[in-house]
Amino acid sequence: QDNKNTYSMDNFSFEWKIIPELKFTTRVGYDINYQKGDNYSSILSWDNQTVVQGPSKLQVSTSDNKNLTFDSYFDYEKTFHSHHYLHLLGGFSHIKNDYESLAAYRENSPSTQLYVLNAFGSTNQTNSGTASETKLNSFFGRVNYRFDDKYLLEGNLRDDGSSRFSKATRFGLFPSLSAAWIISKEDFFNVSWIENLKVRSSYGTLGNQQIGNYPYQKTLNLNQPYPFGQVEQLSPGIALTTLPFENITWETVTAFDQGLDVDLLKGKISLSIDYYDRRTSNILQSMTVSSVLGMNVSAQNAGKVQNKGWDFQLSYKGTIKNFTFNIQPNFSINNNEVISLGGVTKDISRGLFVGKPIGSIYGYESDGLFVNQQDIDKSPTQNYIATPGMIKYKDISGPAGVPDGMVSADYDRTVIGNTNPKYSYGISIQSSYKGFDFFLQMQGLAGYQRQLTGIQLALFNNGNIQQWQVDNRWTDQNPNPNAKYPKLIPLSSSPEPPFGDVSTYWLRDAGFLRMKTIQLGYTLPSGLFNHIFLKQVRIYISGQNLFTLDKYYPGWDPEMTTGGYANSSYYSPTRLWTAGVNVNF
Repeated sequence: QDNKNTYSMDNFSFEWKIIPELKFTTRVGYDINYQKGDNYSSILSWDNQTVVQGPSKLQVSTSDNKNLTFDSYFDYEKTFHSHHYLHLLGGFSHIKNDYESLAAYRENSPSTQLYVLNAFGSTNQTNSGTASETKLNSFFGRVNYRFDDKYLLEGNLRDDGSSRFSKATRFGLFPSLSAAWIISKEDFFNVSWIENLKVRSSYGTLGNQQIGNYPYQKTLNLNQPYPFGQVEQLSPGIALTTLPFENITWETVTAFDQGLDVDLLKGKISLSIDYYDRRTSNILQSMTVSSVLGMNVSAQNAGKVQNKGWDFQLSYKGTIKNFTFNIQPNFSINNNEVISLGGVTKDISRGLFVGKPIGSIYGYESDGLFVNQQDIDKSPTQNYIATPGMIKYKDISGPAGVPDGMVSADYDRTVIGNTNPKYSYGISIQSSYKGFDFFLQMQGLAGYQRQLTGIQLALFNNGNIQQWQVDNRWTDQNPNPNAKYPKLIPLSSSPEPPFGDVSTYWLRDAGFLRMKTIQLGYTLPSGLFNHIFLKQVRIYISGQNLFTLDKYYPGWDPEMTTGGYANSSYYSPTRLWTAGVNVNF
C-alpha cells in the first residue's frame, strides 16, 4: 500500500490606506490537495497450495481538490467630536471549489514487483471518475455606530449567491440588526454596588446552503444496466434515479436574542442572561418517500423548526488573604419543536413530527412483561407471537380512534421520547493558595432519552451478554413483570419483535452529571532557582472522566450512540490520570 498526499496553501494580501480613516483590502487564498493511493494485494498460498487467497489485484485512486477564496472590501473608521464613533465596511467575496477523482482496478499480475495497471490482466477491470464544481459569491456590508460609549448599534447585510441553487433561486438577502444600552453609564444611574448594567437585543437572518452539489438538476446515473434483446443480455443504461426539486433555495434562520449583563460588588459577581428564539424555515431536508415512486428524492425546502430558550452564566470570584477563587456555573434550557414539515405531519424514519422536538423517538408503550399464558390471553393481541417473559405492548388506538384489542404499527405507536437534551448545565471552579492551584470542571445534560438497540441486546447475532442482563432477567422461577430484561433467547443480526421494536421498555433516561476534569498543581518557590537557569517549576496531577452520575445502563455512556453493530461507541469514556512537570527556562 502506497499513499501520497501533496498539499499546497498559498495566500496573498494587499492593503491600501487611501486616507487615514479609509483603507482598501484584498486577500486571495489558493489551496491544492492532491492524493494518490496504490493498494496492491498478492496471491497467498500455504499447505502445499491447498489454501489460496487471491487473485493478485491492484487498485489505484487519485483525487484533486482545489479551493480558491477571494475577499475585497473597503473599511472606514472615524470618531467625531469625541462622542460619535462610526465604522463602515463593505465588500465582495468569492469562494470556488473544484474536485476531481479517478479510480481503477485490475486483477492477475504475473509479477509481484510491478505495481502498474498495465501489468495486470483486463478481466474484471473497472474504472470510475467524478468531478464537481461549486461557487459562492457574496456582497456584504456592516455599520457600527457608538455614541458616548453608552448606546451601541450594528447593522449587517449579506447578499449570497450559491451555485447549488438554480438561477431563479440562487441569491438570498440576509439582514441583521443589534443594539445595546449600557445603563450604568447614565448620569441618573447611581447604584454603588452595580458597576456594569447592560441590556442588548438582536434580530437577524442567516442562510444555509450545505447540501449536495446539484440538487436542482436532473442528473442521470450512467451505471444502470438493463436486460435487452431476445436472450435478455445486460446492456449499459442511463436512468434518472433521484427526483430533483428545481425551486430549491436557501434555508433561512431568523434569530431574536434579548440579553442582560450585570457586574456586581466590584466585579466579584458577573451575571449574563439570554433569551433566544430561533426559527429555521425552508429547511433543506431529504424526505422519506414510498418505494412506489421508484426513485429517491433530492433535498427540498421542507418545513420549519423553532428553538427557543434561556442561557444563564454566573461568575463569582474573590480573594480571602492568600486564597483566590473563581466559581462559574452555567445552565441552559432549550425547547425545540417542528412547526411544519413540507405538507405532511410526520416522517417516522427521520424522527420528525409536527408539534414535537427534532429527533423524537416513535414506538410502542410497554406494560411490563407477560407473566404467564393467562396474562397473554387476557391482554390485547400483540403484533408478534407472544410467550411468557416477552414485552407486553399497550393497545392505545385502532381504526375507529379507540382501542380495538389488537396491537398494530399503524395505530398503537406514538412519540415516546426525544434524543435531544432539553437542559445542559455545568460548573468550573478555579482556586489558588500560595503555590497551590486547583481546577475542577463538571458538565451534564438532562431531558432526553436513549434507546437500547443492536449489539447492546443480549445474545445479539449469537454474541455476548452483560452481567446486568443475566441478573435482572425474567425467568420461570422469577416471573417478574417489571424485570429489567425479558426472557433470554438467541437473536439474529435483525432481531424479531419485540426485541427489534422501538418501545418504552428499551428506553432509558440519558441525563447525567460528569466529573470532566480535576487538576491539582503546586509551583515551587521562585527563590529556589535564583542561581540556576530555571524560572519556574510546576508539578501537577490531573484526572479526566473520573465518574458519571446517571440512571443509564450500567457502564455505558449516555452521550454516545446506543445502536448499530460492533463498531458502535457506547462504553464509558476512558478514565485518565496524568502527572507531570511544567518547566520554564
